[in-house]
Amino acid sequence: MHTDSSLEVLDIITIAFGQKLRDFAEETCKNFDTVETDREYQTWKRAEARRESCGGGDGDEESGTSSGKRRRAFNLMTPKLHFLGDYVAQIRALGTTDSFTSQIVSINYLQVAHWLTKNVRANFNIELSRHGMNAQARTMLSRKLSTWMCERVPTEE
Repeated sequence: MHTDSSLEVLDIITIAFGQKLRDFAEETCKNFDTVETDREYQTWKRAEARRESCGGGDGDEESGTSSGKRRRAFNLMTPKLHFLGDYVAQIRALGTTDSFTSQIVSINYLQVAHWLTKNVRANFNIELSRHGMNAQARTMLSRKLSTWMCERVPTEE
């Protein structure tokens, strides 16, 4: 739960953090020559070899790209950093995100996966429609039962 004062503090800190990131990118990063990691280098080399073996090479590519590791710079233009300044306004407008859950989706996925492992047969469409009809029948019976139970509640005399 956020209060107005905590959101004001978060807003001030976010502004200061953004300025420090820009300062870091402009001043500190200029003093270092950084290149891609060994893993990145190996990945793009394999992709380049695949393209050449498939005949996808144009010949118009830059001549320096295959000679060694490519230069990398600190990138401020990422979605995570771009939307950082919007967090406080979004919290004010929509509330916090700690009350959201994906549990319902996960449970439904597990139910479907369980059903599929039990019912993989030659007549898949028939089984699927039977499953749907059975689910509807259970829902209807459950509603009727709850209505019947409410009607059967003893009244005080």
